[in-house]
Amino acid sequence: MSRTCRHPFMLEASEAIGLEVLLMASSCVPASLLETAGAELTADDLGALARHPRVLGLAEVMNFPGVVLGDPAVARQAGAISGRVIDGHAPA
Repeated sequence: MSRTCRHPFMLEASEAIGLEVLLMASSCVPASLLETAGAELTADDLGALARHPRVLGLAEVMNFPGVVLGDPAVARQAGAISGRVIDGHAPA
């Protein structure tokens, strides 16, 4: 069983600090299949985060080849945040 992010630390840690903290959910945990980040954010995790009122959208979609070529995993991530801002990286 993979380790997934079920308790968003930054949302919980900023809950009662007297400042409204808005976040973008990370799309790249881990950043690539060659890295280990200690956790994994799945499309299900992103869907849960998308329902939080302080999560504005999906941040740092760095897998532009996956977006352009229609990679199913990237499409599931984007679909999980459907209707919100999706930010990313692209060449030129």
